[in-house]
Amino acid sequence: MNNEQKVLEESAVQITESFLSDLEELSRHAGKPHSAIFADSLLRIIRSMIDTCKGDPYTEVALALHDALANQHRWIDYKNEQYKGAYNLFSYAR
Repeated sequence: MNNEQKVLEESAVQITESFLSDLEELSRHAGKPHSAIFADSLLRIIRSMIDTCKGDPYTEVALALHDALANQHRWIDYKNEQYKGAYNLFSYAR
């Protein structure tokens, strides 16, 4: 692994730390109107991560989450167990 790749991975992990709390809150408040606040924050952080760390495998996983949530505002349809699963995936990877 070269230095640039290592820096990108570390950056991706640091950014992920910042959206774990949004995932946790989404799992607690799934289906409630105020969950839009956490969904918006999560999607913005992931877009920032994509801009910063494009091409990193870790970022590609976050991009898949972003696309699943953002497409036709599907974040509204997900249940708390699904958000918990995403939280567990990203918290395990750090």
